Amino acid sequence: MKTFKRIFQTLSFSLMLAGGAEAVAAPQTQETQIIDNLIRYARSIYPADRNGGIYPMAAVGGTVRFDGPGPVYVTLRIGGQSYSALTDQAGDYSFFAYTNGAGRFEVQAWTVNAPEDGSSKIGELSLQK
Repeated sequence: MKTFKRIFQTLSFSLMLAGGAEAVAAPQTQETQIIDNLIRYARSIYPADRNGGIYPMAAVGGTVRFDGPGPVYVTLRIGGQSYSALTDQAGDYSFFAYTNGAGRFEVQAWTVNAPEDGSSKIGELSLQK
């Protein structure tokens, strides 16, 4: 059992060193370019609480195609409000947001280096059935 524990500690330490060396590696100089912003779904949802209060909400999701190391951010503007999130490695994003009764929304994909060069899409909510 002590041998197994020693081997495990040695392997853990080796992995930690390898990860640290990778984190200290030279930064990537390639800038991320946004290719396309695809909205896959946009649905109105009206959840109710136990007192009968109904809240106009939206589920919006999609994929940003990009070239480069990332990161890529997405901002949803709906009902006078803005929500921002980071996409995952594949460029997928999703929001569950309060709509304030709005039926139209805007989704903008952007990067830190060029927030004004992002891809913006406008859509309309459909009713979830």
